[in-house]
Amino acid sequence: MRFGLESANDEILKYLQKDLTVEGIRRGCTICNEEGMNFSLQCILGTPMETEETIANTMRFIKEMRPLYVSFNVLTPLPGSQLFNQLKDKLDLDMVRSFDILHTNFPFGKFSGAELDGIVRRCYLGYYFSLTFLLKIIKSAIAQPHMAFGIAKTMVRQANYLIRSIVFHRRAATADVSHLPSSPVVKSS
Repeated sequence: MRFGLESANDEILKYLQKDLTVEGIRRGCTICNEEGMNFSLQCILGTPMETEETIANTMRFIKEMRPLYVSFNVLTPLPGSQLFNQLKDKLDLDMVRSFDILHTNFPFGKFSGAELDGIVRRCYLGYYFSLTFLLKIIKSAIAQPHMAFGIAKTMVRQANYLIRSIVFHRRAATADVSHLPSSPVVKSS
């Protein structure tokens, strides 16, 4: 099961026009944990109101909920999204070709693209190299031995992806985004 947490901060959830609260997500995660169901959380970093404190709050929440997987993505105007539709007249094709959800040259908040790269890296390492995660993997393998190989295989795939995408990523030149609005209202997908 996947939960679009996006952030463990209600102000950011409201900005992203999510029709849920941190407490609602907490209830869903708690039910999964009580029933022994594995789940994942997806997060979006880089909204205009993102701070070191909101990131730390989201990381505390994630570690408390103990998902089997977590992804950290950067707020990105991907084609087809509400954010893209709001900005499409201001974006050129070369900008769009460079979009991905892990890195951005088009930051909307107080953090630069390079700073967001570091934050994403720190969040991934902070969760996947935590005692919380290690214990979750061990418990999952013990509780569901028939799934241990599948979990291990998925973890190897994720590690490979993260190493290529996060550790060895080379930043392209930062685009000029001065003509883009600093605080578009978005609905995440």
